[in-house]
Amino acid sequence: MQPVVSFCALLAIWPALVAFGQLKHSRVCTELGCLQGTSMTDANYLKFDAFLGIPFAKPPVGKLRFKKPLPVEPWTEDYNATESKPSCMQKSFLLPNQPVVGDENCLFLNVYRPKGTNTTNPLPVMVFVHGGGYFYGSADPQYYGPEHILATRKVILVTIQYRLGVFGFLATGDAHATGNYGMLDQVLALKWVAAHIGSFGGDPRSVTLFGQSAGAASVQLHMISPLSRGLFQRAIIMSGSALSVWSLPIEDPLALARKQAKLLGVSEADELTTAELVDVLQYLDAKVLTASMPHLRTWFEHPIVMYRPTVQGQEVPAEERFLPDDPRKLWSEGQYADVPIMLGTVPNEGAVASLPILHNATILKQLNSDIEQLLPHVLAVKGTSWSRQQLKGRYFPEAPENRWINENNSEQFTKMMSDGLIIYPTVRSLLAYTASNSSACRRTTLYSFEFTGRNSYSKFYTSTDGDYGVCHSDDLPYLFRITDLFEDFALDSPEHEMSTVWTDFLVDFATAGSEDRPTSPSSCDERIKRVTFRNAASRPDGAPSPSAVSVSRDVGLSRELLEMHDFWDTLYSDGCLRGILMQNSVGESYPAFWGIPFAKPPLGKLRFANPQPNEPWEGKYDASKAKDACIQKVALVPTAPMFGVEDCLYLNVFTPTLKRTVDGPLPVLVYIHGGGYLYGSAQPEQRDPARFMTSRRVIVVTFQYRLSVFGFFSTGDRSASGNFGMKDQVMALRWVKRNIRAFGGDPRRVTIFGESAGGACTQFHLISPLSRGLFQRAITMSGSALSTWSVPIEDPLALARAQAQVVGIPGADVMPTAELVAKMREVNAIELTKSIEALKLWDIHPITLYHPVVEPTDEPEPFLTEDPRQAWRRGAYASVPWMTGSIPTDGSIVTQTIYRNSSLVADLNSRFVQLLPLILRTPITRDKLSSLRNRFFKNTPLSKWVTKDNYDELTQLMSEAWFLYPMVRSVKQHLTNRKPTPTSVYQFRFRGRYSFSKLFTGTDLPYGLSHPDEMIYLFRMALFFPDFPPGSPEAEMCQRWVKFFIDFATQEQIEHEGTCHGRECEIVTFTNTNNTYFPVSMKLVPGLDEDMYSFWRGIYEDGI
Repeated sequence: MQPVVSFCALLAIWPALVAFGQLKHSRVCTELGCLQGTSMTDANYLKFDAFLGIPFAKPPVGKLRFKKPLPVEPWTEDYNATESKPSCMQKSFLLPNQPVVGDENCLFLNVYRPKGTNTTNPLPVMVFVHGGGYFYGSADPQYYGPEHILATRKVILVTIQYRLGVFGFLATGDAHATGNYGMLDQVLALKWVAAHIGSFGGDPRSVTLFGQSAGAASVQLHMISPLSRGLFQRAIIMSGSALSVWSLPIEDPLALARKQAKLLGVSEADELTTAELVDVLQYLDAKVLTASMPHLRTWFEHPIVMYRPTVQGQEVPAEERFLPDDPRKLWSEGQYADVPIMLGTVPNEGAVASLPILHNATILKQLNSDIEQLLPHVLAVKGTSWSRQQLKGRYFPEAPENRWINENNSEQFTKMMSDGLIIYPTVRSLLAYTASNSSACRRTTLYSFEFTGRNSYSKFYTSTDGDYGVCHSDDLPYLFRITDLFEDFALDSPEHEMSTVWTDFLVDFATAGSEDRPTSPSSCDERIKRVTFRNAASRPDGAPSPSAVSVSRDVGLSRELLEMHDFWDTLYSDGCLRGILMQNSVGESYPAFWGIPFAKPPLGKLRFANPQPNEPWEGKYDASKAKDACIQKVALVPTAPMFGVEDCLYLNVFTPTLKRTVDGPLPVLVYIHGGGYLYGSAQPEQRDPARFMTSRRVIVVTFQYRLSVFGFFSTGDRSASGNFGMKDQVMALRWVKRNIRAFGGDPRRVTIFGESAGGACTQFHLISPLSRGLFQRAITMSGSALSTWSVPIEDPLALARAQAQVVGIPGADVMPTAELVAKMREVNAIELTKSIEALKLWDIHPITLYHPVVEPTDEPEPFLTEDPRQAWRRGAYASVPWMTGSIPTDGSIVTQTIYRNSSLVADLNSRFVQLLPLILRTPITRDKLSSLRNRFFKNTPLSKWVTKDNYDELTQLMSEAWFLYPMVRSVKQHLTNRKPTPTSVYQFRFRGRYSFSKLFTGTDLPYGLSHPDEMIYLFRMALFFPDFPPGSPEAEMCQRWVKFFIDFATQEQIEHEGTCHGRECEIVTFTNTNNTYFPVSMKLVPGLDEDMYSFWRGIYEDGI
């Protein structure tokens, strides 16, 4: 920091400030002991209590260096809290000629409270985390003076210190140096506040955590960290983000630790064990260690932040595991504390990085001449030709290739740095937050501080007094009194007025919070309150303005901010793609991108493991070719061969245009294919959304997920937790949320829909905590998570051992699960797929041998934590607009596989009583059998159950048991739960010229409407059926059916209107007509089938 301003001069400006020791001491007693404080004077010349340098942890020295902080021991005599303590060890290179300052014994905090504060009427508490790139800064009142905040007399202020640089963030990636000590220091300080602030008259249940720059990133990390839960109730994130590239986790902390050691002369650092390495670094001189840190940088002052938080794995004890995963992943998934937040920035945030370069001719010349190599160090952007082209086109369009930055566009360099380093990650954080509350929208505030005053940090970045606009940290002098750097504002100055307005704005948030009631997704933008602080404009008549400060308010994000966000989102995304042009249903071309990887290939050790994010690629990815399906054998189709591969986690994006539409990004429909969890794919020849593209109203995404044993194998414990296919789907939805803007899609208007097992998957996503915030509407078609063929496997380990025995693994019945999984990973994929048939009990039954499971309680990221029937009944699922429906003969998927073979009909008839419990998956008593005969087999001879003539009756039985009953049950329980979002029900009865019955039976016999015939009218299926002739009834059905789905995904009234009201529903029913001109009927039919529902509730004896 700059040399301290003369204390005598300060006394002349601020006469009420006198030496602390000359004023009467305040005394507070806590459970740790009593403290003697001092008095200070606020901005209104009123005294307040100050307790300075309070220890909250043992000194982190000696063997406690590179260790988690330990709570301070109680003391017996009064503690002298009248003087501030040294900062933590640091060397600031952002300010010139700074020495190493501070002390390792630095874990102290300050408490400031208004005079007269008492424990009877506790005040809200504001806890400030200083910035400084995780390597400099302090809580000293000369840097962060409390006078402005205490002048409000509304809050108690706490400022804290934490270990910085190598002392706060060195890690070896294992238990010897777990890292994140600086963050754990902050956690311990927050725990101190929770335990002791009540003794100062503060309310531990009303704590606002706020920070600026790296302090802001720290606040966001505390929202994410499980260790900080419940320690604060509101958060203010100022000019920084945990999603900023300079704050993201160190990729290889051990390599950095070894490099640090070698810098200090430990020549054998690469050969030392991690324990030996830590032992060496633990006893090196602290000042020498601090002074060496700048030499770790690659170029000039970059990367600015070398030591920063790291991801901590299972090798780190849970009580020290501050950051369990990448913050980008956790934030996008909504895995953070559900507290109100406020975020904001200043216009020229990037000045902290750009101005030192612009004012160093040698360094600027290096950057211009070597932009390709230096971009990764300056902005963490890949130095590819595409990245350079995008950045130059946006920020330096007129500049020559060899000199991007010159005297005419230097402000554009600052803008680029501002956008990339702070403003983009702030907007990204905001957009994810507003859409994360179980798919509803959160109210929050985005501020922009644009007031230009006489003080600016730019003079420290440049050593000049030039005007560089409102730069990084320029908002701080209006919130804190910074006597070490700036003179006080005169009482009649615009700056003093700005200070009052700005301080009140932040304090009011801490005392009143913000409204955060959920509302409909369509108005997410309107739930963002924008507040801008500027200098008041001069009046046209030249008369003085009544105020020097302008505060304007608006709602939603500006188009400029959204475009900036989209630009950087793409720049920091996986990479670029080259797609293909396809033809929609009226012959127009539209772009499609096939076979985009959304996860690493699930091969080797990733077989039977959770999916892992794929790595970005260099150059343009060829997305013009479809990928192979996941490996499968379609048992339902007699002639189908085994096909597919294990490397199959790819998705397709279909968009009507790549140009930004006038109305903004398009809603997105994400399709989940069915197939009983054992077959199906996203290949365009099977699911071509050309009809959706004709509307030009939506983007469609289709994807693949692991099937059968590969997707749902489970040992019931952490060795193979199961649900890998479902987690593949979650990974695909996360990809959509992260990347769909690049295709013109809106990640806040995503509708997921699926048919059959895909419908069940959709309902599972409504239930799963992993899927929260990844979609805003849902359609379940002819499939339910409550169906008996979909509810969790009761004993997954028994199935896993049986599977292993079938493939010939010796001792599989007693082998430890970890060894069992390792052996199963070695089995050839084709042999493993073939072996599944040996586990069937009769013909193809159980059809869904492998399906979701309830995962073990110690699984860190479980998809399913309880029986879906229980979760659904008690309303433990996302509140989003939901539509569900079926066809009346969905059970044909079962009966057609039987009736295609006369010997199977005879076998089922002779063994009906024994096989029915297997097919229905419930015990069948004599009374239940009698009820089934009375309902379905009245016209069948008493000596028989199944004949060649009662296909319709058996199909009705299976349709009700497997599809209609679980669907109606889901709807009725949903209506009982009184969710605030609308519900609609449809039924598809239209019969056309093509049917899946031909595929399932291998004949042209007229079986009528078959499962899943409704899909023929949504997607083109060139592999199975030709397209319908224009003007045909089927073509008309396609138009009506596709529009029905698009309307649900796009229309705002869907947020408020459904076909169910109270506990009653009307069914939107599609049928054929005899009218040549209007061959399709779409009408509302009243009522769910209560008789059917009551019958099957008795058969299944549903208590859940």
